[in-house]
Amino acid sequence: MRESECPSFGYARDFSAEAVFVGTSIARFGRSGRPAGPRPLTIMRLEREG
Repeated sequence: MRESECPSFGYARDFSAEAVFVGTSIARFGRSGRPAGPRPLTIMRLEREG
Protein backbone atom coordinates (compact mmCIF):
# COMPACT_ATOMS: atom_id res chain seq x y z
CA MET A 1 0.00 0.00 0.00
CA ARG A 2 1.26 3.44 -0.89
CA GLU A 3 0.29 6.94 0.12
CA SER A 4 0.97 9.98 -2.03
CA GLU A 5 -0.06 13.62 -2.24
CA CYS A 6 -2.99 14.32 -4.53
CA PRO A 7 -1.86 16.57 -7.42
CA SER A 8 -5.26 18.28 -7.72
CA PHE A 9 -5.61 19.17 -4.06
CA GLY A 10 -2.60 19.97 -1.89
CA TYR A 11 -4.37 19.01 1.33
CA ALA A 12 -5.66 15.57 0.20
CA ARG A 13 -3.86 12.21 0.19
CA ASP A 14 -4.22 9.34 -2.29
CA PHE A 15 -3.92 5.72 -1.20
CA SER A 16 -3.21 2.96 -3.71
CA ALA A 17 -2.81 -0.79 -3.34
CA GLU A 18 -1.49 -3.37 -5.82
CA ALA A 19 -2.00 -7.14 -5.81
CA VAL A 20 -0.57 -9.90 -8.04
CA PHE A 21 -2.09 -13.38 -8.24
CA VAL A 22 -0.24 -16.27 -9.86
CA GLY A 23 -1.53 -19.82 -10.19
CA THR A 24 -1.54 -23.04 -12.17
CA SER A 25 -4.47 -24.95 -13.58
CA ILE A 26 -4.52 -28.53 -14.87
CA ALA A 27 -7.36 -29.97 -16.97
CA ARG A 28 -7.84 -33.40 -18.53
CA PHE A 29 -8.90 -33.51 -22.18
CA GLY A 30 -10.00 -37.06 -22.85
CA ARG A 31 -10.47 -38.61 -26.28
CA SER A 32 -13.16 -41.17 -26.96
CA GLY A 33 -12.44 -44.18 -29.18
CA ARG A 34 -15.23 -43.36 -31.64
CA PRO A 35 -15.81 -40.17 -33.64
CA ALA A 36 -18.41 -37.70 -32.38
CA GLY A 37 -20.45 -37.93 -35.60
CA PRO A 38 -20.55 -36.31 -39.02
CA ARG A 39 -19.38 -32.72 -39.28
CA PRO A 40 -22.13 -30.17 -39.95
CA LEU A 41 -22.40 -28.71 -43.45
CA THR A 42 -22.68 -24.91 -43.56
CA ILE A 43 -24.99 -23.59 -46.30
CA MET A 44 -25.63 -19.94 -47.14
CA ARG A 45 -28.74 -19.57 -49.26
CA LEU A 46 -28.68 -16.77 -51.87
CA GLU A 47 -32.34 -16.72 -52.90
CA ARG A 48 -35.04 -14.98 -50.92
CA GLU A 49 -37.90 -16.91 -49.45
CA GLY A 50 -41.22 -15.40 -50.33
